[in-house]
Amino acid sequence: MMNKIIATLYVLFLFSISIIIFISTNSILIKCLIILNSLVSILMYCLNIFSFKSRINHLTHYIFNTFDKTATQSNKEYEETIDSKLLHQINKYKQELDIEKEETIHSKQEIQSLVTHISHQVKTPLANIKIYNDLLARNDLSKEEAIDFHIMLNQQINKLDFLMESLIKMSRLETDIIQLNIEKNDLYSTLIEVINHVFLLAEKKHINIELSKNTHISALYDEKWTQEAIFNVLENCIKYSNKNTTITIQISKNTFFSKITITDQGIGIKKENYNNIFQRFYRAQEVQDEDGIGIGLYLTREILSREEGYITVQSEYGKGSTFTIYLKR
Repeated sequence: MMNKIIATLYVLFLFSISIIIFISTNSILIKCLIILNSLVSILMYCLNIFSFKSRINHLTHYIFNTFDKTATQSNKEYEETIDSKLLHQINKYKQELDIEKEETIHSKQEIQSLVTHISHQVKTPLANIKIYNDLLARNDLSKEEAIDFHIMLNQQINKLDFLMESLIKMSRLETDIIQLNIEKNDLYSTLIEVINHVFLLAEKKHINIELSKNTHISALYDEKWTQEAIFNVLENCIKYSNKNTTITIQISKNTFFSKITITDQGIGIKKENYNNIFQRFYRAQEVQDEDGIGIGLYLTREILSREEGYITVQSEYGKGSTFTIYLKR
């Protein structure tokens, strides 16, 4: 492009000189030569411009023809790509909305179920507390009757307190308020602490707890909350075992986990209830007469899960159960 501008200016310059010479000279020959030179220069310039335009037109036609061919070949594919992308995004948003809707419905059902269970659990002790309180307000009670009612009132208060404490623990776990301090601990020492906490419960039913001796195996867990998890299992074993029976506790390990195996001689668990017993507020029909609210084993599973561990159960109904707790090594 720059060369064309310079050539045009050069031709104009020569043309101007030629006009000046043409005007100033009297020689007819020189004037004829100047006219001839000017005509040739103009002709050459025009031919050059035409050639340049021709090249530009040729290039332009080539570009547009190439574009048209490419567009014709890829237009269908391009349109399909755009349509598929739009359809994919729409389906993606729809799936996300469906998931959110399902989660909302599930959360609502969970809340309703939770409120129902809590109301049911609180209703009985509160009603009993009201009855015993009214009885204690009477003036015609004997000293022995007053003591008995005080004992029963205290039992209901303790039950209500236990319920509130369990609900608080459950809430703290489910809302991730608790920050577990997971570190390497000795399982034998942890089990000794738990056994000391359940000793009186076992003693009342003359249940013997046997712990494998001198088995010092470590694992990664939070000391306090894992004690809570094991306590819930042992408490259940004691609660649903007959008097004068034995609960054995063994510690072992494999490649990835350290194991605590707890075996009782209790009433056992039906196979269809293996998963149910770890659900929140679940209590089997055959244990409805026993004290409990159905949170203990649920808390155990939740605690172990947050430590990347888990719990399993095997049982023969009427003969006893074996709970196995797995903790990462």
